Amino acid sequence: MASAIPTFVEILACFLLSTALLNRYSDMVNNNIVTVVGVFMSWFFSFMVIFMLPNDLTSVAYRQCLINYQNSINSTTTTTTTTTPLPIVNEPSVVISNSSSIIPQHITFAMAGNASHHDVLDIVYQDQPSNTTVNPCIVPWNHVSDTVLMKLWRFVYWTSQFLNWFVLPIMQSYSMSGDFTTTNKLKSALRANLIYYSSIGAIFFVLLIYVVLRTGLVFSNLKVIAISSSNTWGLFLLVVLLGYGLVELPRFLINRSKHFQALNRQYFKVGKLNAEKCEAEEKLDDVLEEIHQVYSAIGNNEHSPLKPYLNKILDKCPPDWKRRSSAFRRQAASSNSVYEPDLSKTPNYDLQALIRLHKRVIKAVHYHRQIICRWNHLIEEVIELEDIARNYLDNQGPQSPRLFKSTLPKQRSIWRTFYTLKVEWYWKCLLRVWLFRLVGLVATVFSAAVVWSEITFPFASFAPRLSIFAYFVDSFMETQQYFYLELFSTISIGYLAVCAFYTVFNMKIFNVYYLASNKQTDEYSLSFSGMLVCRLTAPLCLNYLCLVNRDSRFTQQNSTRLETSFTAIMGHLDLIPIINSGLNIFLPLCMSAICLAIYFDFGTRILHNLGYEQFIENDEMTGDLVKTGQELVEREKGKLLRNYEATTGAYHDMLSANPSASSYVPTSATASSELNEP
Repeated sequence: MASAIPTFVEILACFLLSTALLNRYSDMVNNNIVTVVGVFMSWFFSFMVIFMLPNDLTSVAYRQCLINYQNSINSTTTTTTTTTPLPIVNEPSVVISNSSSIIPQHITFAMAGNASHHDVLDIVYQDQPSNTTVNPCIVPWNHVSDTVLMKLWRFVYWTSQFLNWFVLPIMQSYSMSGDFTTTNKLKSALRANLIYYSSIGAIFFVLLIYVVLRTGLVFSNLKVIAISSSNTWGLFLLVVLLGYGLVELPRFLINRSKHFQALNRQYFKVGKLNAEKCEAEEKLDDVLEEIHQVYSAIGNNEHSPLKPYLNKILDKCPPDWKRRSSAFRRQAASSNSVYEPDLSKTPNYDLQALIRLHKRVIKAVHYHRQIICRWNHLIEEVIELEDIARNYLDNQGPQSPRLFKSTLPKQRSIWRTFYTLKVEWYWKCLLRVWLFRLVGLVATVFSAAVVWSEITFPFASFAPRLSIFAYFVDSFMETQQYFYLELFSTISIGYLAVCAFYTVFNMKIFNVYYLASNKQTDEYSLSFSGMLVCRLTAPLCLNYLCLVNRDSRFTQQNSTRLETSFTAIMGHLDLIPIINSGLNIFLPLCMSAICLAIYFDFGTRILHNLGYEQFIENDEMTGDLVKTGQELVEREKGKLLRNYEATTGAYHDMLSANPSASSYVPTSATASSELNEP
């Protein structure tokens, strides 16, 4: 008997996962509520699609079984049946009014033929005769009717698209606008997205003209064009991000099991990031110097209409700079106790000039904040890796105590009662290493299976089981092992999502987009991540349906296969043959090429030869940056230890009293303030 509890648990899991991620990356109290809610909904609906798609596959398997059973009954009866029933789970036992075949009572039927399979036929309830053939079809343990799935997919998809193409882009531009009022910020955001919307509209208009000339103007075609345009853009994006993640995620897991190699890579990143950090500080200083000039011109005129706007600009400046500039402002105020406006300077600054200055300040502070967040996180990670490597080497002997000793002091907590120094050593120096290796090996096998299945997709019409994923899914469907079907599909879709979202959550784009943990991600980066997740989810699920031969194109070529409710909402691409025929061959080949390029580091070597610093083993430039990174880490560790000693005054006493006392890397919030001290 089907139950709604598993579906409720899946939805609750999506809610909790979205909440946990948002709590990790976003300051939900101080960030704009519209941005926070929009990003939460985009993540929540995207995770719902990923978790609910296996339910759609089990529903298809069950309905396929019922169709095969009905066809087998019809082939043995003398009564001619004019329709092919398509079942949808609902109640306990019905019979089609125009057919003599009897089916279990928990089914209603829809017409297959030319009519939609959601047009339910008239049914007549009756008791099942004792001589009726037993129905072999088993109701899935978490069955959801296709009517419910259709409504769910329609709501989730179009809500996600509204967030993706309208709400989040506007809120992203809103967060970087230099205007001072909400209305003007919204106007600026709409103007900033005008080119974006114009390009999307132009593509839609070209496709619309093509479809009208080919098939005529039909309202249902407009939906297909809109979905096709969005999904095509998402597929191209997915090819790049998924191709990168399929290689880099297993490589990252395996490399993390190699302490010293991972440490050298992190040293290299520190040396490289230091140059970007200096550049960000210079840009911020240039903008703040301009604020000093504006303040000199109008700051001491309390009657100036521009003074409130200048104060808003000052509120956006970093706290350290505010403290440094307070002396300047006091000096400027004391030298102008009786204020006499400088007519040569004041006219140069109007409201539009302050808006432009405000926008530059927001961008400079945003850029500097991203660099500092990355810097603090990287320093913490390097110190942790150094501690692991040192503790591993110092405890090789059979008589070694194997107690984990950290560089920085660690606060005592109840958790330390169970997570002792010995447990910490075994976990960080031994168990976690083998766990990374095992998970990395499993991820490598999964990635190879995905790439192979992608390559074989163009041949699915005549060799459907070349795909590894299609082989397992078809086997589970034929044997009605719905639990294993859903488990396998959930793991497979989850792995594809992890590979794609791993790239989204770890990449940086010109130091403008970066997701920082410990609630340090700004609204611009949050909105960008929400947009990417929304754009990737539907194409990612369509790609999985291609891997298991349940996509629209394959189901049309094979009339015995039912399509999922998800593909029914997505529509068929037959209206646009160029997309329909080209993507099925072009995109799998592109993904395979990207995977090969990432695996052999072609892009890294090209950038390295062009003069951009990239980590290359046994390279002189790489070695120099590794040494620079080591020196910078030692300097930052010294700052952290001095700051801790200055604030507590008991660091050396603690070490002398207990030499094996554990120590600890501060949280990002603490480290952020400490690492920025001169």
